[in-house]
Amino acid sequence: GANGLTGSTAENIRLFLQFQSPGVYTLGVNSDDGFLVSEGKNADDWFANRLGLFNGGRGAADTTFTIAVANAGIYPFRLAWENGNGELPGNGANCEFFSVLNGVKYLINDPSPTNTTGIKAFYSGPALPAYVSAVQPNPGQNGVLPNRVFAQLTDESTSVVGGSIRLYVNGALKVGTTTSVLLAPAVNALLPAGPNNAALAWSDSAGTGHSNYWTFSVAAYATLDPSLAAPLGTEDTSQPGFMLHVVQIDFDSVNDPGDGIDNQVDEANAMIAGAFFPWYGTNVADPADGGNGGAHPAVSGNLWYWTNQIDFNTTGSAGDFANDYGLPGVPGTSLLTVNFAALFQTWIAFPTAGFYTFGVNTPGGVDKDVGAVVSKRTDGNGGFGAVPPASPISAPVVFVNSNSWAGPPNPPPNVSGKVAVIDRALYGISDAMLAYGAQTNGALAAVLINQPANGFPFKVGGNPPAPMTIPVLCVSGFGGERDFWNTAGLVATIGASQAIQVGSADYGKGMSHVDFGFVVPQAGVYPMHMIYEQAGGGAGCELSQIQADGTRLLVNDPTAPGSLLAYRAVNFARPTISIARVGSSYQITFSGVLRSSTSVNGPYQPVAGATSPYTIPSTALPRTFYRASNQ
Repeated sequence: GANGLTGSTAENIRLFLQFQSPGVYTLGVNSDDGFLVSEGKNADDWFANRLGLFNGGRGAADTTFTIAVANAGIYPFRLAWENGNGELPGNGANCEFFSVLNGVKYLINDPSPTNTTGIKAFYSGPALPAYVSAVQPNPGQNGVLPNRVFAQLTDESTSVVGGSIRLYVNGALKVGTTTSVLLAPAVNALLPAGPNNAALAWSDSAGTGHSNYWTFSVAAYATLDPSLAAPLGTEDTSQPGFMLHVVQIDFDSVNDPGDGIDNQVDEANAMIAGAFFPWYGTNVADPADGGNGGAHPAVSGNLWYWTNQIDFNTTGSAGDFANDYGLPGVPGTSLLTVNFAALFQTWIAFPTAGFYTFGVNTPGGVDKDVGAVVSKRTDGNGGFGAVPPASPISAPVVFVNSNSWAGPPNPPPNVSGKVAVIDRALYGISDAMLAYGAQTNGALAAVLINQPANGFPFKVGGNPPAPMTIPVLCVSGFGGERDFWNTAGLVATIGASQAIQVGSADYGKGMSHVDFGFVVPQAGVYPMHMIYEQAGGGAGCELSQIQADGTRLLVNDPTAPGSLLAYRAVNFARPTISIARVGSSYQITFSGVLRSSTSVNGPYQPVAGATSPYTIPSTALPRTFYRASNQ
């Protein structure tokens, strides 16, 4: 370009190919990076025939494809090419369009007499009709947002007939304007998660009717609970920002050198809860914030009041925004910038109901118990176990070790209906087979204790011989933690968080975005928290919101119009609820509105006519859960 750079480039080449005879032809593109070759009445049409495609980054390489030409003639073609971000020497850029005849490659439009392919190219050709120039979402696209389906048409030698555009989404009709149509469903009528379909019909000035059909898949999304919100205007403007807790482990300090935390949100939660202390020493996050020149000393212990935006660059991980604050407490008192977790708690004011999209840009994971890492198949965890249930499992523990089991082929201890706690590598058996053995013998969950010498727990992997249907967890055996599981009469409770999860990346990664959408059913100030962990390497974190035009704003930036603001407190009395047994009944004392559900996950509906105290017979069926809300 004018700046001499070649990165972040895209080109659209419209051409007309003349095939002198019918037949089967092999075409190809050598590109760095991606390309698309299409053909149709108007090859720029979104639904034109896609003949060849490489959709990604690569060094210069060939992609060939075969086409059948039924009749000799001139056909409209399009070659779109892109080169990703970066410059030489690290990022090359090239594009070649060729045909292959008898194993020899010939550039398209090569005038050499040795080019006997019978293909010629022209930059001008027959007049082209109006066409579909854009649709969102794309055909076959996954991870689509539920609040927008759009189609745009462009006039050429023919024009779109005004009022003729019809967009059908899952059968619902939306009539378009002259050259575009947008379906933006209301917050209570968003597209459902999973497969969806769309059809577009329109006519042009030549009297030709056009129709296209495509499918796409909407990403799963959460809906915030309005009963947890405080009314707008109750946010405490004297307490802006976030309550921040930071925890860091120094493995060298407990003679476990070289160890480190796994890139898992489970571990981050356990670290924040203090579940790995005193086994792994003490929290070494620096309350004086000496590593950042004392810029943000802690309020108390490992608690900070963070009034700025979440835009941290602790070490080597700058993101999209330029603030690049140092995370308070890191480097810690051991001068380390690894093996830490941070918890942000806040109230965010949403001025209107609607569908919102947030993004977290980190090189790590985002989302008083025993610290454990869950092996599961969701949020990028990559494990093999089932997600812990919303209604927790609570069962006696059976410790399976060399004292309670003599090993194969002897029968293992009775774990049916219990939580099987097993020494990892017992008799040389793999993690997957130990967990699978617990499942086939009726265990409700499997907990694998890491060998003391191996240190911190981690996400266990492997390939069980059949799908795992029980939760599988890994816990630490270091510093005497293994002995805890020998406690007589021990009962374990395993369950999923009852919080509404709106987004997660349960794995290690470089600095990159994880975007997620959620529904705010009504305006209000909602309690939210974010947990961020960093094992090793670069460390940074940004929390942004994505606008309708795709641009990003940092959350809690009062200088940016439209930025959602965060507060550490609200001036609003929260509802209360308690339960007590009175004779043969239960009595619920509450403030606010009493709601009930037969499922712990809801939905919760107001209990008609309920006043406090509310009495329930002890024999009442079905089992019912209660909560109190503001409204």
